[in-house]
Amino acid sequence: MHYSGALNAGMSGGPGLDAGGQVIGVNVAGYRGSQLVAFLVPAEHVAALVARAGAAPLDVGRAREEIARQLRAHSEALLAAVGARLRTQNHHGYALPAQPAGFVECRAGGDPAPEQPVHVERVTCNAKSAIYLGRDLHVGGLVFEHQVLRTDTLDAWRFSHRLEDARRPHQGFGPARHLAPFACTQRNVELSGFTANATLCLRAYRKLDGVYDLDLHVVSKNRATRGFVSSLSLTGVSAERALAFARTYLEADVVLDDSHVAPVHVRLAADAEGRVTATDLDSLNGIEVGGRRLRGGAAVPLTDGTLRVGRTRLRVRTAAEVLAPEQADASGASWLTQAAERKALAAAFALGIAVSVLEVWTTTEQPRELATALVTALLGLMVAAGLWIALWRSPAGWRSASRAGSGTR
Repeated sequence: MHYSGALNAGMSGGPGLDAGGQVIGVNVAGYRGSQLVAFLVPAEHVAALVARAGAAPLDVGRAREEIARQLRAHSEALLAAVGARLRTQNHHGYALPAQPAGFVECRAGGDPAPEQPVHVERVTCNAKSAIYLGRDLHVGGLVFEHQVLRTDTLDAWRFSHRLEDARRPHQGFGPARHLAPFACTQRNVELSGFTANATLCLRAYRKLDGVYDLDLHVVSKNRATRGFVSSLSLTGVSAERALAFARTYLEADVVLDDSHVAPVHVRLAADAEGRVTATDLDSLNGIEVGGRRLRGGAAVPLTDGTLRVGRTRLRVRTAAEVLAPEQADASGASWLTQAAERKALAAAFALGIAVSVLEVWTTTEQPRELATALVTALLGLMVAAGLWIALWRSPAGWRSASRAGSGTR
């Protein structure tokens, strides 16, 4: 039962009263970080709970088993609601996990001082799902944070040091009598065509079997003056589910804005030798590889690294592929949006047709010559439009997908 009054520490187990002084429930919980959001156990359930509690003395071992089971179920429901795939958002060239679900609260901030040697932008997302288990012990939470750092003044060595300093230390909160120390492993991982360093840590709850906390820290290593530090924290979850979500976090999806692409359409994978394969995930439209439309079935090698998903062409590359340096863009900012540009092109094409027809109509006297001249003018306009599309607009029809080993939307 939602209660809009204020519940503070020490009020758990007390009665909730209506305006007539009648007990309507028992105080049980409040929503951390929010005011006037609390919950009661409805009064009609209290008698049954009291009768059950008095039937037999509490068995501490069985109580701990039940608490552990409920915590694992809570975290399982949370991660199921987040979903098996994570969307990404671009932060200064890095595709990092974005808000995974509507109930997850995300905030962004940064350092506005222009004179700072390193500029930092932060994005923090919190499911606000932690459950109070005891003093200094909150379980069932999901929090992740991205810090994107860039500099115009520091050299590569100093910036690397600042990037390493930005790595958040492993969470050490919580009483040691309940929590074991973190056990960590560290290795390099391939993300979106570049190498990053990932540190993954797990710790167990001493009195709750099968319940763990996970900390994951990822630091980019591909640029001398730009980088990111991404941190993920899961509390009160089974080890298997925590590790599975950590892989999901590292392999967040490439999302395509194409109505002909399914929510989970194709899986891209790369083996140790860099060979990339694509597997259609039983989508309606399938995938196109080498001019063949494929649906379902086994993984198909991408010999030239290209495929078509819906109406979008993808060029897949691995970390081993050497890319050409970025070219300077001297064209300046576009004063038209893509939609307005298409409308302007259509209007110009229609105007060209009208002008050509008018000119032919006013300068040609014979009907046969008129028809020939009209056809010639229209063909000329069509050829000009085709050349314009081929020479200027076609590169925009290609989108780069550099993530291997994840689902694609």
